[in-house]
Amino acid sequence: MLSFLKEHKDVLKKLVVMRGGSGNIKKKLWKRASIMISDEETQYLPEQCEHKWKNIKQAYNKVNLLTLIRNLIKKSFIHC
Repeated sequence: MLSFLKEHKDVLKKLVVMRGGSGNIKKKLWKRASIMISDEETQYLPEQCEHKWKNIKQAYNKVNLLTLIRNLIKKSFIHC
């Protein structure tokens, strides 16, 4: 899915500018993603792709937040 999103970064940039903007653009993006990652044995719905991406983003943000907190704690102990 990541390679698909990289290939369609122009569409993603539009979405970032619109910040939740047109649901139509999002629907097309997730439909294309579902077609790309589906195969003869396994079919993925656009909604499943969108949900998976949201979970990936949440996990990424959580790791970044924990890293930031850990670094702040380390710095505060160093400067004490």
